[in-house]
Amino acid sequence: MKDIIAQEIKKVYDELSPAIESFTSRVCPECSEPCCRQRFGIYEREDILFLKTLGYEINDADDRLGPEERCQFLSNRGCTRPRWQRPYRCTWFFCAGLLEAMEADSPAGYRRVVDLLNKIKQLRMELLGLK
Repeated sequence: MKDIIAQEIKKVYDELSPAIESFTSRVCPECSEPCCRQRFGIYEREDILFLKTLGYEINDADDRLGPEERCQFLSNRGCTRPRWQRPYRCTWFFCAGLLEAMEADSPAGYRRVVDLLNKIKQLRMELLGLK
């Protein structure tokens, strides 16, 4: 049963990613101080359960880097990890500028992102046996 839930979570991430990237591709390159910090790139126990259920080999963050340093997975083209392989907190973090752009530019697109994030949250709780 867990593998079915994990596959569904991945499916929602795959749907969510282009919706978020439609905003981040316009807002983030203009930012002089990217929000992506090393502390966000570290997997938590729940992330590891999700990824291992899918059979994914964990490639965790380099713990030699300080938590406030730029995330090692951030390239000049965005994150090098597919969204479904990122720690959960990476997917949920939106800076104020990005949120403002999302709400102002496309209220429907913003609502879609929120709905998909809530679906991931619900499925994740099921995977963890919390619902």
